[in-house]
Amino acid sequence: MDRVRSTVIVTRPEGAYAGADRLRDRLVKLGFRPIVLPISKVEQLSVSAQTKEAVRRVIASTDQWIAFLSPSAVFVFKNVLEKSTQTSKIPSTIPLAAQGKGTAEAIKACFEREPDFLPTRFVAEEFAAELARFMDDQSKVFVPQSADGRDVFGPALRACGFQVETVDTYCIVDAPLAEELRHKVRGLVGIEAYIIFMSPSAVRATARAFKDDRAALESLRIVSVGPVTSEAVRGCGLQVFAEAAEHSEDGVIDELMTKAS
Repeated sequence: MDRVRSTVIVTRPEGAYAGADRLRDRLVKLGFRPIVLPISKVEQLSVSAQTKEAVRRVIASTDQWIAFLSPSAVFVFKNVLEKSTQTSKIPSTIPLAAQGKGTAEAIKACFEREPDFLPTRFVAEEFAAELARFMDDQSKVFVPQSADGRDVFGPALRACGFQVETVDTYCIVDAPLAEELRHKVRGLVGIEAYIIFMSPSAVRATARAFKDDRAALESLRIVSVGPVTSEAVRGCGLQVFAEAAEHSEDGVIDELMTKAS
């Protein structure tokens, strides 16, 4: 009989790209008992005339990169592109950069191509530094991003002398938590159970959702995707049990396989 492992709570946003189903299925195959907690959702912002003009200008450019910081940014941009240009195609002459593996997979799903650049470490500051060394000096960078994310990638590239245009295309908002799911989490108190956080926004949304069930949240072993997410965990007064060495879904699963029974 296959080994039965611990219960793992998966926190991911609903909306244009959640990723929770794929991660859940991977955990099931590895013998874990996943519970998907849709703690937030992706909301696309209205596409203004200014945004449409910017997208058209980017698509027509000959020295332009498009950099994506998350899978959600990719999936939302596909919709923005269609509204702006009546096509979902990005010309092959425009190179694409992805911050991490999940973002690279989203690019392949949406635009049927691999990214032209993927950093060795999936943190915005290091992504910017590595991309700056990779691009031509005259390259420009367009960044469709979350309105409530960390605004560090664009400034880091500008500090390296590049022209960067950022456009807010979506935001992450809290989603109502079903009482049935809340009850399941309460039932894990006293049991070896884990919770996965793939972003700082997921940490903060979860902390808000369980502000009246703090004991239930504190009883879980927190596995963080990387240092920025771990910082958000500690900022909410919680403890990080494990942080992925590779800041990706694969890295999180590696941590679970090593530490979870």
